[in-house]
Amino acid sequence: MPMYPKTVGECVTVKIKNSSQPNGGRMLLDNQLAEMLDIMLPVGELKTFATDEVDAWISKMAAYNQVWAEPDGSLLKKSDYPDLFALIGYKYGWSNSNPNGTYTHTFTDVDGNEKSLVLYNDLDIDGNAKPVSGSPAYFRIPNFAGRFLRCKGTATYANKWTDTDGNEHEVLTEYKAEMYKGKLDAQRDITGTGHVGPMELERYSGAFKRPNLYISTHAGDIWGLYCTSDSKETSFDASLVVPTSFEINPANQSILCLLRIA
Repeated sequence: MPMYPKTVGECVTVKIKNSSQPNGGRMLLDNQLAEMLDIMLPVGELKTFATDEVDAWISKMAAYNQVWAEPDGSLLKKSDYPDLFALIGYKYGWSNSNPNGTYTHTFTDVDGNEKSLVLYNDLDIDGNAKPVSGSPAYFRIPNFAGRFLRCKGTATYANKWTDTDGNEHEVLTEYKAEMYKGKLDAQRDITGTGHVGPMELERYSGAFKRPNLYISTHAGDIWGLYCTSDSKETSFDASLVVPTSFEINPANQSILCLLRIA
């Protein structure tokens, strides 16, 4: 077995056995390289790319018996991918057939409109696997499409903000990220208060916005701030206190992710 470099910049001499035979040395070197690749890029490895032009790379890895695919939630047969199944089992989903059956989840949105979402029978609303029954023939690979990946574990965050009156606030939040579990979009709670009434001082905080006001005076004294109309209309705008977007996300950049499945 050749001695490979142990430190950066170190060089070694590799003696190829059977080099007198046609292609013998090349075959041995290829086998050793394939063994090294199995160590460096094992089944279950995720690899990221800054381009989606990776067909040539996938073909090269196939020459060393490696199969790579996008983690898109596809179903694979256990008997065809035993090494990957031994690692993840049914933790991302399962099925007795391919494709799997579906069910419809119905809900009412914030505007009171009835909506529906079609989901696979083995997955819940968050995309996580339901408890498995028996020993299904198919298992599901993870579906990371459009999702932000995070390391598992428990983290504590200090959420700080300053209200419209200049008062500083801080809340400690503990979040536990479980392995094999995903969550749908969510954001911190956005609140505010508002008080409107005839001859009363207007008071607003948080994401509530003060309506048009004017200052009423009597004999040179300021009585207070009053609405310009009797509508008592108060608006709520989350962008007054947090950045907003069509989806809830941190600053991000899309890349290609591949999973070694065999």
